[in-house]
Amino acid sequence: MVSIAPTLNETPSVHQRRAEAGGSSGEMTTSLEEKVIAAIPLRRTGQPDDVARIALFLASDLAAFVTGTTVFADGGHSAF
Repeated sequence: MVSIAPTLNETPSVHQRRAEAGGSSGEMTTSLEEKVIAAIPLRRTGQPDDVARIALFLASDLAAFVTGTTVFADGGHSAF
């Protein structure tokens, strides 16, 4: 079994929470989000495609020997 552990991703619910906090969907409005992004070496939130590409790889024959692990889709955060 393999699992994927994503970080903060740009999803409709994240956009909705930003709008409810008074910001637009494209700008950071909370200090918590800013702190999360500051802790990510790539300095950005994840995109749904980032996680989807990992899932496609794991579902393919290319990952036939990958088992018993978690793939962190977190922009390098877990590397530190």
